[in-house]
Amino acid sequence: MEFEWVKSQMHFEDLHNGDVFYVDDDRSIIFMRVENIYDAETNEVSYNAVDFSNATLVYFFPEEKVNKVKAKMVLS
Repeated sequence: MEFEWVKSQMHFEDLHNGDVFYVDDDRSIIFMRVENIYDAETNEVSYNAVDFSNATLVYFFPEEKVNKVKAKMVLS
């Protein structure tokens, strides 16, 4: 995956599914917004992003500040 490091700070809730971002100026861990995944018992959002470094699902608060980056996936 290729990244263009154009800093564009926004709130997590303003990202669209598929948008790529990082937090706290730490470019070593890159995330991608995914469709909300709900806990079946509580019907609350449990996960809403994937961590590219280890493919784990994570949760971000809607108002959390993130830095959107331009990303291009190249398959060969």
